[in-house]
Amino acid sequence: MKKLLFISILLFGTICSSIAQQNSATIFRHGGHLRYEGLSYNIDKQELSQILDENAFSQYKLARREHVAAIPLWVLSGAGLAAASTFVGFGIDADMSYYDPDSPVTSPGPYLYVVAGVLFGVTLLPFIPALVLTIDSHCKLNRIADGYNHHKVSLTPSVCPSGIGLTFNF
Repeated sequence: MKKLLFISILLFGTICSSIAQQNSATIFRHGGHLRYEGLSYNIDKQELSQILDENAFSQYKLARREHVAAIPLWVLSGAGLAAASTFVGFGIDADMSYYDPDSPVTSPGPYLYVVAGVLFGVTLLPFIPALVLTIDSHCKLNRIADGYNHHKVSLTPSVCPSGIGLTFNF
């Protein structure tokens, strides 16, 4: 009988310890998602709705939308930067190829530099909102993770003279 009681106490303590470790895990921002520290996968939306309060979860959904909205803007900025850099390269190649002081033919390099400058300017149009959305999304996710980590509830098993119990730490 004593062995059975001892084994059940150990089993109860192990279960409570695993629950306490799950409840006391810290979360952090990874890209545009939240993760538990030490794990390599993102926390899904359903689990976040259970561990975060309503306000923090609505902030999470807003931060995710901002992060996703920034992705095509980053792609447009990268494509514009690549096109502008290509025109700069063509301009440099044209200047080096057409260098002949006796020839009346002028280099198309300056025209290519103007096109590259216009493309660099146009590239700023999607770059600035992408940067603002990404920074704002990361700040919101960091605030959500910090708020959760500072106000989490942990469950710890305890043994006292009157028996075995659980302690909630806020």
